Amino acid sequence: MAIRSVLGLTLALAFAGCGGDDTGTTKPDPSRVEASDEEFGTAIQALSDMQPAEEVDIDKTVRVMHEIDTALTKDMSVSDYLDSLARQDYRGVDPGVLAARKKILELQFAIYAKQTELDDRQASWDLTRALLTTASVVEAKGEVSQMGVPTGGVSLDRDQATKLLADLQDEAKEQRKLKADVQALEVQLFDAVSGYSSVYWDRFEEWDRLCGHRDRAYLAAQRGEWDTVIEASDAAIALAPHEREAHLMKAMALIERGNTEDLGIANTLIDEYIAEHPSQDAPALLLRGIIQTRWGNKGATLAFQESAAHYPKQSEALTDMLDPYEMRSWLRKSREGGTIVDQYQAMMLGAGYFSPDLQMAKAAFAAGDVRDGRTKVMDHFARRRSAAAAADPEDRQKLWGFILQDVQQAEQVLGANFQEMFPNDSLLDLEVSPTTLYPNRQVAVSVKNRSNETLHNATLSLAVHFTDMHPADYEPFAAPKTMPAVDPHTSTDFGTIQVSSTLWGTEKGVSDIVTHRALLLTDEAVLWVDSDAYKIAEAKEFREARKSKVPLPEEKSPWHTQMRTQLTKTAGGLAKNATVDVAPKYGFNDDIKISLPSEFTLFRPVFTLKYAGHEFKAKTSEVQGEHIELVFPKVGNFDGKELASSDLELIMNSVYGDVSVVWKPDGPMEWKFEGAKAE
Repeated sequence: MAIRSVLGLTLALAFAGCGGDDTGTTKPDPSRVEASDEEFGTAIQALSDMQPAEEVDIDKTVRVMHEIDTALTKDMSVSDYLDSLARQDYRGVDPGVLAARKKILELQFAIYAKQTELDDRQASWDLTRALLTTASVVEAKGEVSQMGVPTGGVSLDRDQATKLLADLQDEAKEQRKLKADVQALEVQLFDAVSGYSSVYWDRFEEWDRLCGHRDRAYLAAQRGEWDTVIEASDAAIALAPHEREAHLMKAMALIERGNTEDLGIANTLIDEYIAEHPSQDAPALLLRGIIQTRWGNKGATLAFQESAAHYPKQSEALTDMLDPYEMRSWLRKSREGGTIVDQYQAMMLGAGYFSPDLQMAKAAFAAGDVRDGRTKVMDHFARRRSAAAAADPEDRQKLWGFILQDVQQAEQVLGANFQEMFPNDSLLDLEVSPTTLYPNRQVAVSVKNRSNETLHNATLSLAVHFTDMHPADYEPFAAPKTMPAVDPHTSTDFGTIQVSSTLWGTEKGVSDIVTHRALLLTDEAVLWVDSDAYKIAEAKEFREARKSKVPLPEEKSPWHTQMRTQLTKTAGGLAKNATVDVAPKYGFNDDIKISLPSEFTLFRPVFTLKYAGHEFKAKTSEVQGEHIELVFPKVGNFDGKELASSDLELIMNSVYGDVSVVWKPDGPMEWKFEGAKAE
């Protein structure tokens, strides 16, 4: 943290709740709660009472000091702020930092007291000025008329006026002296804050080194390089023996490295973590459950259930390091930095690998209990959705961001089991258009359901990728209403969504959208919903990667390999399961109808028909029974007057591969299947 920012935060309290009048006099705002001498004394004493720590916890030092400093930016009274200082747990915090902070607080108290006294004297000044215009300095002569005017006039009480003038002169001297005292204290405060910044900065640099080791551990974990995770975690623990993140990362790496003896070491590490952090044990209990699963013990379910029960209560305490992470906001400017923040949040909020429900689902799938596995997955997202719905508006968007991360990490944790749960996401189309009234701030959003299934209790979040964002990042914007049902073969309107955000100090709106997707949460499924443009671009990206012989990371997953094999098998059966028909438009070019097995929906297909040197996009692509029914409009005149002049070629592009299906002319309005090839 820069010294200037520490100065700004700390000096803020010295003048918290204070304003100036047109005379330059500083006085407390009466709308703020005034702090008493006792409250200042209690806060100062709290900083004084802490015994020197045997080991300074760098992690905790930065967290506590950051919490103290950022509290100054919040809308709280001086009394509330002092109360938060008095209740803070300073164990393990660097005593040098505490001493510097205590000096600042003592000066803040002195300034506050002077300002309070100055305000009292200002009130006295105002009162005596008012008295100059009252009967206390004038004497009425004669009778007082009915109108209240003395018949004999008035005369000045010179003795009284002289006394008041002397009092005012004394008051002015005291005012000037108090103002000089405040100015002198402010200079001392500035020097004290500079000293505090110097001490704090030294510790912050150590904390930055600690974060560097943890960053390395997070990135290595993302790649499954468990030896590196353990090495980096050990380096972090050496700097901060009482921190939490590296301890949990090391335990996870020991579990995932796969050595039998590592499980015992990890279990001991988890026991020590829980003993030291009993109020923040949810992620450790989850890791204990994974160990019990690997050992084949029945206690795994209990550990997962305990973790699930503790996470909601502990989430605030577990994420108390998130504010210091915001001091490293540059992390969000790269894919790697985003990975670090995402993994931290997942660990502390019970998402992805650290989701108790997803881990219980994984265990159920491994045991062959698909039904229970599916139930646990839906339980996880039901809880996430409920939390987002109940949150304050300012927190709702952040919680939807976690849900987006949950889906991405569930795909990694559960792999094929997660993908197989929701096979029909390709039959949902996202429809987004700017509104007429506010075209750069609002969009109308609907979902077209081309499947045979009804989805109930549907909540949608639009995931937007703006200009200047990293390609892997999306910002969520929740739709304003939950729909009772998304019916088959219809478009469901989810209302108007406000789309605006500030990114790196620049306001972003609808015109800054690069791509968008939507996440649809229903009682039956958790689904990505994409526009045609997104599906086409996605298929193209994978196709170009295959041609360049440089596969995308997703192509290395077991699920992707499985799906490529299945695509080839499905294409091989098209000779018996694909048909072509003509829908005559007498006197005009006719439509072509093609029927394919509904199994093709698993592959997120994008269809294009080629005929006589032209390309056609499907006007209709819906599941009817066991088939996908495609309609391509105005392809050619096949009403019997002439034979087809060219082959029909149907191209299906997919992230798992491309399929080409060819039919040759075989009489008026007839085609004969020629062959199908998957690439």
